[in-house]
Amino acid sequence: IARHEFPELPGLTDFERTSLAVAFYAVEQEALRMGVSIQSSELVGLIPQKALAGTSPEALKLVDFHPGKILETRLAAVLAHR
Repeated sequence: IARHEFPELPGLTDFERTSLAVAFYAVEQEALRMGVSIQSSELVGLIPQKALAGTSPEALKLVDFHPGKILETRLAAVLAHR
């Protein structure tokens, strides 16, 4: 089975207007319409905790996700070492 990778989507700039769950679902539905499925997704950079409201890293099929990818967690860790 061939694995095809596609370039990332443009970053969401207002996750309160369009949630990650809504954006992911729309992409997933379009992929299914084209006869393919999403095997995984990737977060590049950090994400505000609030952006994950209503979903989970598992639901978004995020690979290599860990608490250090959450902006507030990362800030707290940096400030703790000052």
